[in-house]
Amino acid sequence: MSDPLHDPEMRRATRGQLARELILRTLLHDVRGALTAALGWVELMGIDGSAPPKGLERSLEGIRAAAARYESLGWPEEARADSFERAASALGIELVGRPRPVVDALRLASALELVRPTRIELFVDPDAPRVLVARLHGVEEASASLALSPHPDDLFPRLHVQDQALGCCLLREVGRNHGGELRRREPGSLDLLLPS
Repeated sequence: MSDPLHDPEMRRATRGQLARELILRTLLHDVRGALTAALGWVELMGIDGSAPPKGLERSLEGIRAAAARYESLGWPEEARADSFERAASALGIELVGRPRPVVDALRLASALELVRPTRIELFVDPDAPRVLVARLHGVEEASASLALSPHPDDLFPRLHVQDQALGCCLLREVGRNHGGELRRREPGSLDLLLPS
């Protein structure tokens, strides 16, 4: 059996899964904002203790039920723990520094294949000793900006392009699935922060 990290079709399929998770998370973010505002108005309407009109009560219950459904959605747990090093090595990306975080190497490699960093530098965050940083060098500013604040109007056209910007957004999903996040601290680079 061949190593899925070296299988371009497996990485492409994994990118498809990451893209679906990204779309769902982005859309749910927008829906949750609207539902939160609507529920806030509902609470204000009942602040004096009076009941809302009968027709409105049924609509309000529907809004509450929808909000509860969105709150209960979970995200996939990482099934395969592997080394960061294997993901970078499979793509021929220079990896320097220590420690080497444990991640789902297939999902990471699938995102990195689009990001195409020139080098990845690993180190412990000096301001937060329990945080591991993977600094990706050679990331365009526009790609980093979209990944840090994805908006559906900018994100959805990228799904067909499969470029560095989409790769950065997918990398954000990989980080989130590991309890981490993306940050930009230096021009031309992007930091993936992961808990140790």
